Amino acid sequence: MAKVGSLTVCRIFSLAVGAALHSCAPSSDEFRVDVRIPDSQTQLQDRSGPHLDSLEQMTISVLRQRSYGDSGGPVFELLSEGENVVLGGRDSLFRGGILAYRSDDLRVYARLLLPAATMPEAGYPVVILAHGWVGLQGAASYDFLENADSASAELVRHYLNAGIAAVIPGFRGHGTVAGRQAEGIEFIEAWDNASYLSPLFYAIDLVNLYAAMQIADPAALLVGGNRIDPGKISLSGHSQGADAALTAMAVIGDNSAFPGGLRAASLWSGCIAGRTEQLLVYGPMADSPQSFLAGDGSWNGTATGAAGEINPDFVFGFPGDGIVTPDVEEWTWQQDIWTYRTVEESLRANLNEMYDRYESGVLSLENISFQLTRVAGELQLAHDPKLTAVLAELGGFGQHRHLDMPVNLHYSDRDYYSLPEWNQDLARRIEDAGGEAETYEYVGVNHSLRASEYEWFAPFPVEDAIPRVAERDIRLFLSDA
Repeated sequence: MAKVGSLTVCRIFSLAVGAALHSCAPSSDEFRVDVRIPDSQTQLQDRSGPHLDSLEQMTISVLRQRSYGDSGGPVFELLSEGENVVLGGRDSLFRGGILAYRSDDLRVYARLLLPAATMPEAGYPVVILAHGWVGLQGAASYDFLENADSASAELVRHYLNAGIAAVIPGFRGHGTVAGRQAEGIEFIEAWDNASYLSPLFYAIDLVNLYAAMQIADPAALLVGGNRIDPGKISLSGHSQGADAALTAMAVIGDNSAFPGGLRAASLWSGCIAGRTEQLLVYGPMADSPQSFLAGDGSWNGTATGAAGEINPDFVFGFPGDGIVTPDVEEWTWQQDIWTYRTVEESLRANLNEMYDRYESGVLSLENISFQLTRVAGELQLAHDPKLTAVLAELGGFGQHRHLDMPVNLHYSDRDYYSLPEWNQDLARRIEDAGGEAETYEYVGVNHSLRASEYEWFAPFPVEDAIPRVAERDIRLFLSDA
């Protein structure tokens, strides 16, 4: 890491293996700023909307000091229930219902599903499933995995078949029940995507749900004398949901307010890295083909062209398989989906949007600016000094010391949303801190950990990884260790 004046610089560079690594956290001996913690809980929780007094309000140290789960009224409301529910577009023998609970005084929803298996004496072990990105346009119609034939629905089905109950929160703004949308859509409008802050608000919803389950048993609201075991609550998160889950894990773990803790956690295809690291990868990979093409403008999964030409701004070798083909000469409609010609243009646009959102949504941030420069052919990002320290404290990626629950990390070798290096680095740091973490790399699968239909993405036989993910998670969640 380098420094320019008072700005800490993120040097963007490519690894020999063809994956991009972005580092921007200041080392403790080089640069240190104390994170300011508001004096009262009122500043932390009694907000009338999505605006923040300061970005420090969303840091792990502050989130760990909040109170959770105390709504001042009924902890859960049962809005509907039934047997033989639909999951992933398929009828099943499971029982379930839709619940309402409070999170930061917002009325939000969750779906509870119970296994068909006989309930253990202590109640069903349970997993909270944090779903992936839905987006502003899809939030109101989120269906809690009822109809979509998704990998998440398949994984939940495996959990249920193993005797593990499932709670699927919609998060603030997500889902509509009896014509009433979950409250909090304004948080999605203000913070989704470009700011990379929305998963932190969803993490608050997860912790409030976990805390509520320590106070009251949602399964008891269903007919039949059902119970969950509050000492065996695990957490599973996919994609953006894994970001929210990891943050929630850092809040719950090693926290005297939650003496029971989480039984275990599973992060699969997780968008788990820090705010800056995510922006440096996701923006360019989504809107500039330069991010994955070789130096000669062709695609071969590396930065190096046929004659040795190097693309200095190469990010990662595999775009999402939804583009059908990475062969530039075969592109038709694909030509129109790339917003920017170069990675630098993409980064500048995404950083502008991030900074605009911070200035408009955080009262203490005014006149902030970044520097994106090229030194010796290499792009370097310098954040505003007002953001440098606090950005490193947002989310759970750097909070390995608090992750005291065993963790499974599942990822593809060719998914830019969950770079192998991120998963491996997190697991190593958890273990170095005395925790437990297992990494599982699945070769050739896509972001859903399923086999792609396109040969260019995996030119060899590939099986869907979800059954193996489920097997490994179930073993972890049901372990008595």
